[in-house]
Amino acid sequence: QTAIHYSVSLANLNDHLVAVTIDLPPGSPERDLQLPVWNALYQVRDFSQFVTTVEARNPLERPLEVRKLNKSLWRVSGADTGAQVKYQMFADVSGPYGAQLDSSHAFFNLAEILMYPVDARSSPTVLHIGDVPRYWKIATALQRTSQGEFEAEDYDRLVDSPVEIGSFQESDFAEGGGHYRVVVDADPSDYVMQKVVAALRPIVAAATTWMNDRPFDNYLFLYHFPREPGGGGMEHAYSTAIEVNAQLLADNPLSLADVTAHEFFHLWNVKRIRPQSLEPVDYTLHEGELHHCSLVQRRCNQHGGRLHSSAGGAAG
Repeated sequence: QTAIHYSVSLANLNDHLVAVTIDLPPGSPERDLQLPVWNALYQVRDFSQFVTTVEARNPLERPLEVRKLNKSLWRVSGADTGAQVKYQMFADVSGPYGAQLDSSHAFFNLAEILMYPVDARSSPTVLHIGDVPRYWKIATALQRTSQGEFEAEDYDRLVDSPVEIGSFQESDFAEGGGHYRVVVDADPSDYVMQKVVAALRPIVAAATTWMNDRPFDNYLFLYHFPREPGGGGMEHAYSTAIEVNAQLLADNPLSLADVTAHEFFHLWNVKRIRPQSLEPVDYTLHEGELHHCSLVQRRCNQHGGRLHSSAGGAAG
């Protein structure tokens, strides 16, 4: 399958505007592009409200017709020879469930900013991140190519990989055959990296030993310690994004370990062991259906049930 190429520009960071380009290979004359209506939380979040004008051109730079079929679905006509689709997203929602671009950093849950071609969701994807300020770095669980881009086997894997971009601090450690990268975007006076790493080691050792499984070689911890109100965490198959208020971290250092242990265990329970009724992910669910899925998930977690397991990889 031909890869779908995405390009994300940070050029307008002061305006919180993310410029997205999608290169579609030749195919059907009409291509539908869907922006997920939910991500991370079991609720309709309407990311499309942040989309500006959607435009498309063919390889000869001729404009193509773009029609909005509903609030989160666009149709490009005349795309049989391929198409380049461009749009902008306003991104200024902080926290592990959001997408934010500002002068201090960028953090993206990619499902909140990247549309997918409905007929090619299973195609390989390539992501280019451009106009990155000098001295900023990129952290994500995605595989980096020799050209400095990022790749994933399909859209689902791509958007299950949050991205942190900025002048963050980082460390790493090895445990039980796995490699762990720790990235912190916070004021350095609000934490001690050595203490963060020391808190993580027993968590990953205990969890992988108890599960007798380590379905990854590399895993990424992304942390934010804001001084503003906030908190929470979001699990992903090969990473987690966690926010702990700086004052709470100072008052109760165990708060970091508590949320980390919870989110890390989700790499099995939820990400690899989940009800069959939640397969495959439906990014267009309505709010009532999402509520039902959350109830099914909760009931299955509490009482067992018919589960789908995709756990695999290296054993710990």
